Amino acid sequence: MKKNWHIILPFSLTGLLLSLVLIFPYGRDGHHSILYLFALVIVLTAFIAHKIMIPMVILFVIGHMIIDGTTHGHLPVETLLESLFQLLIATVLYFFIRERVREKKEKNHIIKNVQYGLAKLKGIRNQDKVFIDAVFYHVNDNFAKLFNQDKHEITTLKLSTFCDDIKQNKYMFSEVIKSINSFEPIDCEMYLEHVNKYFNISILRPVKNEISLFVQDITAYKKNHQKIQFLSQHDALTGFYSRTHLMDRFEYILQNIKNKLGVVIFDIDNLKLLNNHFNAEAGDQAIKMAATVIKAHADEDWECFRYGGDEFVVLTRDINADVLLKYAKDVESDFSGKAVHDISITLSSGMALKSKEDDDLSAIFIEAENDLYNRKTISMNSSHIFILKMLLEFLTQKFNYEKVHSEVVSELSLQLGQTLGLNHLELEELTVASMFHDIGKIAIPDSILDKPGKLTFDEYEIIKKHPEIGYKIIQTATPFSKLSKYILYHHEHFDGKGYPKGLEKDDIPLISRIIAVVDAYEAMTSNRSYRQALSQDEAIEELNRHAGTQFDPIITETFIHSVLKKKVTAHEKA
Repeated sequence: MKKNWHIILPFSLTGLLLSLVLIFPYGRDGHHSILYLFALVIVLTAFIAHKIMIPMVILFVIGHMIIDGTTHGHLPVETLLESLFQLLIATVLYFFIRERVREKKEKNHIIKNVQYGLAKLKGIRNQDKVFIDAVFYHVNDNFAKLFNQDKHEITTLKLSTFCDDIKQNKYMFSEVIKSINSFEPIDCEMYLEHVNKYFNISILRPVKNEISLFVQDITAYKKNHQKIQFLSQHDALTGFYSRTHLMDRFEYILQNIKNKLGVVIFDIDNLKLLNNHFNAEAGDQAIKMAATVIKAHADEDWECFRYGGDEFVVLTRDINADVLLKYAKDVESDFSGKAVHDISITLSSGMALKSKEDDDLSAIFIEAENDLYNRKTISMNSSHIFILKMLLEFLTQKFNYEKVHSEVVSELSLQLGQTLGLNHLELEELTVASMFHDIGKIAIPDSILDKPGKLTFDEYEIIKKHPEIGYKIIQTATPFSKLSKYILYHHEHFDGKGYPKGLEKDDIPLISRIIAVVDAYEAMTSNRSYRQALSQDEAIEELNRHAGTQFDPIITETFIHSVLKKKVTAHEKA
């Protein structure tokens, strides 16, 4: 069994000295020599086993005081003072040595865990006493391991040769030579492709003509940092730059891009509707498809950003309006052939050019956004209509009269709107709103919609909810959300006794008042399961009777005389 000599030896010496104290107690020649020898034992113990020093001194002090007290019949004061001094010296040494040991352990722990690579080199001077190279004379195992080199081979190499081997002959070599010539320590980072690692290198010149390299593998840190930086600048779903990064780029763009800058904004026309009637996964699929198409048609140096939930921005340079327009049209055309859940979806675009150095960038973006809005407003053939028609189809497949009713109301409303002098945009809004004015009935139970007899009070209250339901559906269909209020109010009465809000006269939107007249006329002149259709004359009589109460009188008169009578006249001529 291995003996602990670092413990046995101090205690053995202490026992020996106590035996000598017994022979040479206080007052005898040689007593103080024994105390001096114990002081040496204390110092020796401090360096070889400081943890046993205090117990050892306490043992000696107690034995010393017992021997001197027994010999003289009382404890001499000098013995007490000597014992206290020995305890003080031992305590000071203990705490000093313990702190040094702790610091050494921490240092060794850090070095062990950081796994520094260490190399020492001697400089090589030219005739002008300038360092031009260096040669390795010491390399630790970790240095060789970090660079995937043989330790013994490295110690035979010049620095320039070693740098050639690791394909860093320009950067690392120049930094080392710079440090050794300037006496200045240098910290640098470098990436080695052949080992796929990042290193931090500290270059020091501890003594004349020599240099030390401390190398640390920082690959994990760099990759985590790059990942965090990527996520902070990119959209996780598409991989495009984020809106935040676009905002950060504004200042750089303003200061550095003096040539032509093109801005294109793309918007997925029906994303909200797609999400609401399918699921968020369908919307994410559409977003990723859009990003793929936008990137595929862009040049490599163009920057692509996800600007919002369904919007993208592309920044281009050195480009003219024709190229920008062609790019936008190519993207729109390519994307229009895509589908999610068998639903065809489309993109709208807006664009602007910064052609002068003093053009304000924010104004360029506003111009592009306005162009986008105008294009979306004018283009009514987007997939919003497709999806709304799909929802309407669900309704009309069960009740064919609803399909005919919607088409007739839309056709007659357009004719009435033209007669009333509505502008182009208003006519487009009227056409869409009248087509989908009853879309809310999709949520009404079939048993109520198809009931052959008269509705009960409760059933009628349920039917009256369809304008509000339709309002909520159309609200999701950007850019047609504006039309939702026309659908909400198409059962309001001119005298304020309609539903759902009880609006009256001009508080009711004009388009809603038009739909109310045409909707009532078409319903009266169509067969239903619970009644026969009225003739046109009978329906006109009903319209006249309720003009000024249920219907706007001017719209009613215009509809009768300029649409219905004109229609009859044209039929008679035919």
